Amino acid sequence: MEDERLGLPSASQMEIIANCPGSVAMLKLSNLPPEESSPEADRGTKIHAARETGLTLELTEDELADYNRGISRETLLLAQWMQDREIPEGITETHLEERLWLHWPETLQPACSARLDVHYVAEGHVLIVDWKAWRSPPSNKSWQLRVTAACAYREYDAKTVRVAFCKYAAFRDGKDYTDLTQKDLRRLEGGIFGAIKRSEMPDAQRNAGDWCFFCRARGFCPEGIAFTQLPEIKRPDPAEAVKFMPLPDVAAVYRKRYIVDRIFEAIRERFDGLTDEQLKEIGLKRTMGRKLDSVTDTTGARAFLQSQGFFADEIDACTSFGKEALINLIRAQKDLPKEEAERWLDRELDSFITRGRAKPSIVEIER
Repeated sequence: MEDERLGLPSASQMEIIANCPGSVAMLKLSNLPPEESSPEADRGTKIHAARETGLTLELTEDELADYNRGISRETLLLAQWMQDREIPEGITETHLEERLWLHWPETLQPACSARLDVHYVAEGHVLIVDWKAWRSPPSNKSWQLRVTAACAYREYDAKTVRVAFCKYAAFRDGKDYTDLTQKDLRRLEGGIFGAIKRSEMPDAQRNAGDWCFFCRARGFCPEGIAFTQLPEIKRPDPAEAVKFMPLPDVAAVYRKRYIVDRIFEAIRERFDGLTDEQLKEIGLKRTMGRKLDSVTDTTGARAFLQSQGFFADEIDACTSFGKEALINLIRAQKDLPKEEAERWLDRELDSFITRGRAKPSIVEIER
């Protein structure tokens, strides 16, 4: 199949090229087979195709929900842009899935390209809307959007370009945009040309960073391997990831929750049997369990609190005599900060409290 990018850098590759110029040579020498698709990539391809054609019959119910959310957010982005640029209704040109090019100023030969999901043009202003599921850098830091903006600037001799992410699977706002003037665009253009030139140097440096997780060389690049194995590297938030798991996968995990709970119970029992030295060898330590101080003599405590000027209905509101409820009552009655209220409770109600602690916790040793 003919490469529509002509073997040149594209906007989607620029994040890695700009941050790790040496990755280009490493990938060329690796002779990797074509990258296999993934369910997540296939889902995105179907949604992008539906946006291009308007045909949604091939989408599943979940995919159609994401598509409709994306259309709604794109519509809001368009309306905001037209309002900000004072663009009248009916004069905006809409372009779908077009590839634009950036050329070397000295030779006018193509340098790189960008395939724009959706872009609008009106009165010398351009709005670029890039559809993403949910994961992307901020629009003002995205090299992909910088390339799309520079390409559109040269294609339309634009006065301004607004680049925006439309995150169709994000449950929050899902809209993120940045405005660029001609001065901004010329500066970005220079940065893009510089990044491409650095990547073509025979001794181009390789730099590790978050982009390593998306680089095809991560399996054999020494810098990438070292970076992705660092314990300090932040992995995706599980709560955030679960929001975007396909529902069948969520159900499958949910059905296995008892097995997962039993695994962790067994691990905890094994840790309880280890000495402090054994835990230290694997980077863990035992910490003191949280306090479990309960007011067990509730009758005596109630009588004592009434003798201290507390009203019966306020005491009864703390029916379980939970510690937090009592502390809040003491703070309000005696006008004390939280710490002093805690000390007052521990001191004055000591004879009514049964002291205890939870089992010690096992935590990572701070390095």
